[in-house]
Amino acid sequence: MGSRRLSIINKISSFFSKSTDLTKGQKGVSTMSRIKHVIIGIVLPLTILLAQATDLDIPDNIGNLVGNTLTMDLLPNNQGTGYFWVVNPSLSYNPDPDPPGAGGILDVDFSATDLYYSIYTIPSTNITLPSSYLGIPIGDGVSFEITVYVPDAQPEGTYEGWVIAYDQNDPAIRDSFLLKVNVGQQEDVDIIEDNLTGSVDANGTLVYVGSFQVINPDPSFNPDADGPSNTDLYNLKFIVQNLIDLANPTNYILADHIYLSVTGMFGPTIYHSAVIPQLALGDIANVDVYVSLPAGTRTGSYTGQIQVIDDDGWPSDAIGVELTVNPSYDLDISDNTGNLVGNMLTMHIAPPPAGSGEGVGYFVVINPNNSDLNVDPDPFGNADLVDLGYVVDDLVHISNPLAWMPASVVSFEPVAPWGLVSGGSEQVLIRVNVPSNQI
Repeated sequence: MGSRRLSIINKISSFFSKSTDLTKGQKGVSTMSRIKHVIIGIVLPLTILLAQATDLDIPDNIGNLVGNTLTMDLLPNNQGTGYFWVVNPSLSYNPDPDPPGAGGILDVDFSATDLYYSIYTIPSTNITLPSSYLGIPIGDGVSFEITVYVPDAQPEGTYEGWVIAYDQNDPAIRDSFLLKVNVGQQEDVDIIEDNLTGSVDANGTLVYVGSFQVINPDPSFNPDADGPSNTDLYNLKFIVQNLIDLANPTNYILADHIYLSVTGMFGPTIYHSAVIPQLALGDIANVDVYVSLPAGTRTGSYTGQIQVIDDDGWPSDAIGVELTVNPSYDLDISDNTGNLVGNMLTMHIAPPPAGSGEGVGYFVVINPNNSDLNVDPDPFGNADLVDLGYVVDDLVHISNPLAWMPASVVSFEPVAPWGLVSGGSEQVLIRVNVPSNQI
């Protein structure tokens, strides 16, 4: 701390002029010349150091001060508190090497600079300084508290600035310490939408389902209650659940049938190979969802979720997925099975009274849902068949068009209507009752 100097040359010269005239008879000789004669031609620069009324020190390694630095480790949207001392030093306790005060009472006030890291700032308005304190007596000290608030999404880094304590009566009397705030990394990722719905046909081709948006949220847009983030995100990956038909839980769609595409980054890619390499703070990635369902995938409403997750396991977010697989239908009569040969069922019936007049045969009906069951070349289906029935033409004599039997002579078991599950088969009994004396 500074001190004041008072020259005493004039006072010494006044003393000699009043007490003894050492140069009596020498006119025109100044008082300074008289002093020079007294000290035999040697000029001594005499000064007196007068102590200032007060001094102010912030002692190191007391409270939270280490190495004249108060350090806080904080995350965004959090605050921290630290403590330091201000003393009015005396001869017996003077933390700094400058001279202590002369016994005056210390009235202290405080100021702080902004905290800086690279191009980023925590403004001094976010620093809560102690109130003014009046009346610290010499040799005494007071503990003070300082609080720092880190705003939402403050970029990660070490921010530094200065806190100054000064004498209200003489602001030149001051001391200071370095305030260091280590702002930690706070990652967040959100999916803006809550659910993704779509419908597809099970035909074995890659089909677009819908899209969703992944955001690295900043304070200007933070869709979820957590976060926001304060740093860029890297290597975001995806996890997809198997999609399950809740009405028939044994039916499910394997996750490996889900493909993702991110606009401007990559095209449709199987989900576990899809990666967003970087998502800058505040940026949004548009994700398109595709599915490739094997033909015959059972119709139904399948639910699950898609999760986006940082490669270290945090942060993450998920979107619900509801996928409707549209129904498709097929029905085959198996050739060369039962009494069917070359897609023809032949009966030999003797009409009454010569015979019973009844003929019986059977054939097999299939509801195919895969290539093994699909005995006809048309596409197989993926849905149950209900309300099955029969359509029968009148039976016409192959060589005498005037001879015929009505369709009513033909009956079937099972009796219409009946149903057949997807992938199921049924043996159908056909009965023909030939009228008496039928040609």
